[in-house]
Amino acid sequence: MQESASTASTYPKGLIYREGDAADAMYSIRSGEVRITKNMYGIMVKIADLGPGQWFGEMALLEGAPRSTTAIAETQVEVDVYDLETLTARLAAEPTFAFAMMRSMSQRLRRIDDRLTDLVAKGRLPKKEAAELGRHTLY
Repeated sequence: MQESASTASTYPKGLIYREGDAADAMYSIRSGEVRITKNMYGIMVKIADLGPGQWFGEMALLEGAPRSTTAIAETQVEVDVYDLETLTARLAAEPTFAFAMMRSMSQRLRRIDDRLTDLVAKGRLPKKEAAELGRHTLY
């Protein structure tokens, strides 16, 4: 996502958004590093470390749901900020951009599928529980 966005913003090192916040935008990283974390039973678990050319925050924006993770700027971060209207227009106008987003989301889902399979194989996730999760993630 290198093209122009509705706005460009710079965040100092620290919180960008918190899990549970309302989602009014997604972000494409121009420079800097962002850590994505999730609160798992009171423990902050690292989900991903992201850098230039990667984006975050799209799931909650597309779903109209609260943020499911926390985004923290590990360094000063410069991002393109897409609200839903701008994102929708860009997706409609640029099929290659839409395909790049779909590919990225598919890769994330594949990593989750692989991790679930690994947890079951190691006996860390009961097969019954994995099957229930699989009804929602594995296609």
